[in-house]
Amino acid sequence: ADVETCLKLQLLISTIISTPIVFFISGIFLPYSFDISGKTVYWYSAAICILAGLWSGLIIGFITEYYTSFSYRPTQRLAESCETGPATNIIYGLALGYKSAIIPIVCLCITMFLGYTLGRMFGIACGALGILMTLATGLTIDAYGPITDNAGGIAEMTGMPKHVRKNTDKLDAAGNTTAAIGKGFAIGSAALVSLALFGAFADTVGIYELQLIGAWQFAGLVLGAMIPYWFFAMTMESVGQAANKMVLEVRRQVKEKRRGQADSKLVLDYKSQGVDKIRQSLQAALEGGISQNKNIGNVQELSNSVGELSKLLKEKQEELEVAHGKALGAADPDSLETTDEQYEKCIAIATDASLKEMIAPGALVLFTPIVVGFLFGVKMLAGVLLGALASGVSMAISASNTGGAWDNAKKYIGAGHLVINGEVRGKKTEEHNAAIIGDTVGDPLKDTSGPALNIVMKLMAIVSLVFARAFPSQSKGGYVQQIFDH
Repeated sequence: ADVETCLKLQLLISTIISTPIVFFISGIFLPYSFDISGKTVYWYSAAICILAGLWSGLIIGFITEYYTSFSYRPTQRLAESCETGPATNIIYGLALGYKSAIIPIVCLCITMFLGYTLGRMFGIACGALGILMTLATGLTIDAYGPITDNAGGIAEMTGMPKHVRKNTDKLDAAGNTTAAIGKGFAIGSAALVSLALFGAFADTVGIYELQLIGAWQFAGLVLGAMIPYWFFAMTMESVGQAANKMVLEVRRQVKEKRRGQADSKLVLDYKSQGVDKIRQSLQAALEGGISQNKNIGNVQELSNSVGELSKLLKEKQEELEVAHGKALGAADPDSLETTDEQYEKCIAIATDASLKEMIAPGALVLFTPIVVGFLFGVKMLAGVLLGALASGVSMAISASNTGGAWDNAKKYIGAGHLVINGEVRGKKTEEHNAAIIGDTVGDPLKDTSGPALNIVMKLMAIVSLVFARAFPSQSKGGYVQQIFDH
């Protein structure tokens, strides 16, 4: 919590310091008034547009922290929902993400309204500039997340003491929140930049007032709103396929390693690893469970008793596996090592997937504006761009925050903060397992599909602007539109 407070203060102080600087620079370098698209813009109007973006970015950052940090109730409630299993955890997580998009979208709407009212598309571009004014602090906050995440992974892989991993988990939990804050800034700026690029596209093709009442505009708006969902589905499916290949490869390597261990003639010293004590406690648990269950007449009580016995047996199984691994490592340390060849196969799977699986989503974003512009005209393309922007920004914010909250809910339970009926429910509990499932679902949301929607919004606008003069004129319409008109 202290780490999050320090990083949040950095963002707040940067915003406060930037506020008078905006007025100072605008007053010195901008003329008192100038005309933009027939609108007289004053220097202080431009400054107000920049400040709207600047403070919207701050609010987006704070709202993101509130919904993703386990210091606040939303993520704590998400952790508590794991009491009834992974299904309720996922339901709560999705609801949390959708709710977290409300205030950021309202802030962006206010910035867009002020920007267009005071300076047309120039004012909206100034709003985007305002969000990016604290870029240095935002990048620092964003980079903190992966650094702490990798530190935790190194601590676990090198077998460092448990207190080290406990400390890195705390830092990693703060890192998940800071990463979500950075993504919130990126999404907000992408929305404003996309709208400014749309303005440039509209000006180039001669659309000065877009009338939404029209067959082609209606169709384009609905089609554009669907594009982010299509892109989202493709990236999620790609992550799933890559993960599938990775899991199968790891399982294959584990089976080969166990087969090699079984064929070896090593003499394992189980006694020094406490196997005798585990065996005795296991035998006592089995005998106690059998004798206890004989006297239970109620079926429900018998079922509960068997369930408790199953949990105990599972714990003993894990203890035996750990003891076997330690004995094997003591007899032959090289048997537990992963070879470079094994690492390379896993790296190859991830690298191939990251390149090959992104071809189709990239083609969707690149070719949609071109196909729509040539075949159906610039009016329909304008609707497509606005629809993609409207649905994409909401999806991106909700996906990013949902994934961050699921990750921190897992950290919250793993740190032993979840207490149910006076009992601490930490690691190796059903609640923690449910949280792990939620985190697994959330990883592609916050690390792949959510951030990638920024590219959808900006790239579609850029491609449209680049090809704007090549599209059929607004009066003629697209090639398909010409057929319908004649």
